Amino acid sequence: MSGRPYAGSSDLRTLQDFNAAMWQAHGGVGWMHVGDIPHRIYNALGRRGFHPSEVVRIWEANGVVAGWAMIWPRSGGIEVQVPPDSPQLAVEAGLWACEAVVAVGEQHGHHAKSIVMDVVESEPNMVDLATGIGMAVDQREGSYIVTRQAIDRPPQVHLPRSYSVRAARGVGDAAALAGVHSSAFNSDWTAESYARVMESPGYEPSREIVVVAPDGSFAGFCIIWMDHENHIGMFEPVGVHADHRRRGVGMALMAAGLSRLSEHGMVHAMVTHETDDPASTALYAAAGFLPWYRYVAWSKAL
Repeated sequence: MSGRPYAGSSDLRTLQDFNAAMWQAHGGVGWMHVGDIPHRIYNALGRRGFHPSEVVRIWEANGVVAGWAMIWPRSGGIEVQVPPDSPQLAVEAGLWACEAVVAVGEQHGHHAKSIVMDVVESEPNMVDLATGIGMAVDQREGSYIVTRQAIDRPPQVHLPRSYSVRAARGVGDAAALAGVHSSAFNSDWTAESYARVMESPGYEPSREIVVVAPDGSFAGFCIIWMDHENHIGMFEPVGVHADHRRRGVGMALMAAGLSRLSEHGMVHAMVTHETDDPASTALYAAAGFLPWYRYVAWSKAL
């Protein structure tokens, strides 16, 4: 067994294949959706200046992926994707992540006060890993709910008057997308930084759905991701511009996304949100999503 850093876009497909297989073998709970992998590497982490080789490490046995880990240097977060029948590898990956998240964070000027891992407490292997690397439940950190639904009859798209829905058309939409992403999440996207995401491995403009306001600006957006092996789609992220909330834009996005997923053969859809986010909770419940499982934060102080 040997570990190595993420080496490029070919590894994206490798990790997606691995996670799809693990999802099929173990039921999906606690496993990162294949779409979350590029989203986290190239969007959430990449836009903050972290190179994939700094934040992802892969373990292989005889050239076959056995597991992998990801770190979040700004927040001290770690994630370990190792099957439950490999507890020793899980601890090895977890210990690497604990060391790397501190070292890489300091190289980039970040000094986390603790190391945090989200744990599904119904999964004994995840609890054993967290305990084995010295973590305990952290009541100060929030939790996340993973929800899903069977896509039987996707709801119809209902839009406010003079609004429309379409897919993104490429980097020509980068400025408008940067604006709506920034407003939705109070972030600092620019046309240039979002264009880099649109040109990164795994991203497809056709899977970013936007609601267009009467003035041509974007009122909301969602990105859908597809696991064709397990026939489950994912929404990540979903956002509505602050100027267009409470007009049905979010529900229109969910309906359009579910229809698109159904057209591409997905039979289930999932979306994750913070437990204490009432707006997201209400939107996803209204769109037909039901609670599946919950992540609870475990941590250890530095």
